Amino acid sequence: MDSQQPLPSPAGLPRAAILRGKEPIRALFQEGKGFRQGNVVVKYRIVTPLNSGSLPETTGLQPTVIAGFIVRKGNGGAIRRNRIRRLLRESYRLIRHRFLQGLPPGITLHLALLWSVPKEQSFLPPPPFADVQNDVRRGLERLHRKVMKESNEGNEPTITGD
Repeated sequence: MDSQQPLPSPAGLPRAAILRGKEPIRALFQEGKGFRQGNVVVKYRIVTPLNSGSLPETTGLQPTVIAGFIVRKGNGGAIRRNRIRRLLRESYRLIRHRFLQGLPPGITLHLALLWSVPKEQSFLPPPPFADVQNDVRRGLERLHRKVMKESNEGNEPTITGD
Protein backbone atom coordinates (compact mmCIF):
# COMPACT_ATOMS: atom_id res chain seq x y z
CA MET A 1 0.00 0.00 0.00
CA ASP A 2 1.27 3.46 -0.88
CA SER A 3 2.16 5.44 2.23
CA GLN A 4 1.00 8.68 0.55
CA GLN A 5 -2.60 7.49 0.21
CA PRO A 6 -4.84 8.22 3.22
CA LEU A 7 -6.81 5.33 4.63
CA PRO A 8 -10.55 5.50 3.95
CA SER A 9 -12.54 6.61 6.96
CA PRO A 10 -15.86 4.96 7.85
CA ALA A 11 -17.22 8.49 8.32
CA GLY A 12 -15.95 9.64 4.91
CA LEU A 13 -17.89 10.03 1.70
CA PRO A 14 -15.88 8.53 -1.16
CA ARG A 15 -16.40 9.78 -4.68
CA ALA A 16 -17.84 6.39 -5.71
CA ALA A 17 -20.67 6.89 -3.17
CA ILE A 18 -21.96 10.02 -4.93
CA LEU A 19 -24.66 9.63 -7.58
CA ARG A 20 -23.36 10.92 -10.91
CA GLY A 21 -24.41 10.69 -14.52
CA LYS A 22 -27.54 11.47 -16.44
CA GLU A 23 -28.91 7.91 -16.69
CA PRO A 24 -28.85 6.93 -12.96
CA ILE A 25 -30.42 10.26 -12.00
CA ARG A 26 -33.10 9.96 -14.69
CA ALA A 27 -33.93 6.42 -13.56
CA LEU A 28 -34.11 7.56 -9.93
CA PHE A 29 -36.61 10.32 -10.66
CA GLN A 30 -38.72 8.29 -13.11
CA GLU A 31 -38.80 4.93 -11.32
CA GLY A 32 -38.01 5.83 -7.72
CA LYS A 33 -40.23 6.61 -4.78
CA GLY A 34 -40.04 9.61 -2.51
CA PHE A 35 -41.31 11.51 0.49
CA ARG A 36 -40.82 14.86 2.18
CA GLN A 37 -39.13 15.31 5.56
CA GLY A 38 -39.10 18.96 6.56
CA ASN A 39 -37.31 20.92 3.83
CA VAL A 40 -35.72 17.79 2.35
CA VAL A 41 -37.34 15.56 -0.25
CA VAL A 42 -35.90 12.03 -0.16
CA LYS A 43 -36.05 10.18 -3.48
CA TYR A 44 -34.89 6.55 -3.50
CA ARG A 45 -34.71 3.58 -5.81
CA ILE A 46 -33.75 0.05 -4.85
CA VAL A 47 -31.49 -1.21 -7.61
CA THR A 48 -30.84 -4.80 -6.46
CA PRO A 49 -33.48 -7.35 -5.47
CA LEU A 50 -34.58 -7.08 -1.87
CA ASN A 51 -34.55 -10.79 -1.17
CA SER A 52 -30.81 -10.93 -1.86
CA GLY A 53 -30.12 -11.19 1.89
CA SER A 54 -31.55 -14.72 1.92
CA LEU A 55 -29.35 -15.93 -0.93
CA PRO A 56 -26.13 -17.59 0.27
CA GLU A 57 -23.90 -15.87 -2.32
CA THR A 58 -24.91 -12.36 -1.14
CA THR A 59 -25.01 -12.82 2.63
CA GLY A 60 -21.48 -11.43 3.10
CA LEU A 61 -21.96 -8.43 0.81
CA GLN A 62 -22.19 -4.99 2.33
CA PRO A 63 -25.13 -2.76 1.42
CA THR A 64 -24.34 0.03 -1.03
CA VAL A 65 -25.91 3.47 -1.05
CA ILE A 66 -25.11 5.97 -3.79
CA ALA A 67 -26.39 9.43 -2.90
CA GLY A 68 -26.93 12.67 -4.77
CA PHE A 69 -27.51 16.15 -3.38
CA ILE A 70 -29.74 18.47 -5.39
CA VAL A 71 -30.71 22.11 -4.92
CA ARG A 72 -32.82 23.55 -7.73
CA LYS A 73 -32.04 26.89 -9.33
CA GLY A 74 -35.23 28.38 -7.93
CA ASN A 75 -33.66 28.29 -4.46
CA GLY A 76 -31.64 31.49 -4.76
CA GLY A 77 -28.27 32.34 -6.22
CA ALA A 78 -25.34 30.01 -6.81
CA ILE A 79 -23.63 30.85 -3.52
CA ARG A 80 -26.74 30.00 -1.49
CA ARG A 81 -27.43 26.82 -3.49
CA ASN A 82 -23.85 25.58 -3.09
CA ARG A 83 -23.94 26.28 0.64
CA ILE A 84 -27.16 24.28 1.03
CA ARG A 85 -25.71 21.44 -1.10
CA ARG A 86 -22.64 21.32 1.18
CA LEU A 87 -24.89 21.27 4.26
CA LEU A 88 -26.89 18.35 2.81
CA ARG A 89 -23.72 16.43 1.90
CA GLU A 90 -22.10 16.96 5.30
CA SER A 91 -25.29 15.98 7.15
CA TYR A 92 -25.46 12.77 5.14
CA ARG A 93 -21.75 12.04 5.55
CA LEU A 94 -21.97 12.22 9.34
CA ILE A 95 -24.71 9.59 9.63
CA ARG A 96 -23.99 7.52 6.51
CA HIS A 97 -22.09 4.80 8.38
CA ARG A 98 -24.94 4.16 10.84
CA PHE A 99 -27.48 4.17 8.01
CA LEU A 100 -25.49 1.57 6.05
CA GLN A 101 -25.16 -0.73 9.05
CA GLY A 102 -28.92 -1.18 9.35
CA LEU A 103 -29.61 -2.09 5.72
CA PRO A 104 -30.03 -5.67 4.45
CA PRO A 105 -26.84 -7.25 3.05
CA GLY A 106 -26.30 -7.02 -0.70
CA ILE A 107 -28.82 -4.22 -1.30
CA THR A 108 -27.93 -1.34 -3.63
CA LEU A 109 -29.88 1.85 -3.09
CA HIS A 110 -29.80 5.05 -5.16
CA LEU A 111 -30.75 8.07 -3.10
CA ALA A 112 -31.24 11.79 -3.75
CA LEU A 113 -31.61 14.42 -1.07
CA LEU A 114 -33.43 17.34 -2.69
CA TRP A 115 -33.74 20.72 -0.96
CA SER A 116 -37.25 22.11 -1.36
CA VAL A 117 -38.62 25.22 0.32
CA PRO A 118 -41.55 27.53 -0.51
CA LYS A 119 -40.73 30.29 -3.00
CA GLU A 120 -40.95 33.05 -0.38
CA GLN A 121 -38.18 31.34 1.64
CA SER A 122 -35.89 30.72 -1.32
CA PHE A 123 -33.98 34.00 -0.91
CA LEU A 124 -33.48 33.90 2.85
CA PRO A 125 -30.02 33.07 4.22
CA PRO A 126 -29.15 29.36 4.29
CA PRO A 127 -30.61 27.50 7.28
CA PRO A 128 -28.49 26.53 10.30
CA PHE A 129 -26.60 23.25 9.97
CA ALA A 130 -28.53 21.71 12.90
CA ASP A 131 -31.85 22.19 11.07
CA VAL A 132 -30.58 20.58 7.86
CA GLN A 133 -28.93 17.77 9.81
CA ASN A 134 -32.17 17.07 11.71
CA ASP A 135 -34.21 16.88 8.47
CA VAL A 136 -31.65 14.56 6.84
CA ARG A 137 -31.37 12.33 9.91
CA ARG A 138 -35.14 11.98 10.26
CA GLY A 139 -35.49 11.40 6.51
CA LEU A 140 -32.90 8.60 6.56
CA GLU A 141 -34.55 6.99 9.59
CA ARG A 142 -37.85 7.02 7.73
CA LEU A 143 -36.17 5.65 4.58
CA HIS A 144 -34.60 2.86 6.63
CA ARG A 145 -38.03 1.82 7.92
CA LYS A 146 -39.46 1.87 4.37
CA VAL A 147 -36.60 -0.23 2.95
CA MET A 148 -36.85 -2.75 5.78
CA LYS A 149 -40.63 -2.98 5.32
CA GLU A 150 -40.22 -3.56 1.57
CA SER A 151 -37.51 -6.15 2.18
CA ASN A 152 -39.74 -8.12 4.58
CA GLU A 153 -42.76 -8.13 2.24
CA GLY A 154 -43.16 -11.54 0.70
CA ASN A 155 -40.55 -13.10 3.01
CA GLU A 156 -41.07 -15.02 6.19
CA PRO A 157 -40.99 -12.83 9.29
CA THR A 158 -37.59 -12.68 10.95
CA ILE A 159 -37.01 -12.76 14.67
CA THR A 160 -34.29 -10.45 15.93
CA GLY A 161 -32.69 -10.75 19.34
CA ASP A 162 -31.20 -8.11 21.59
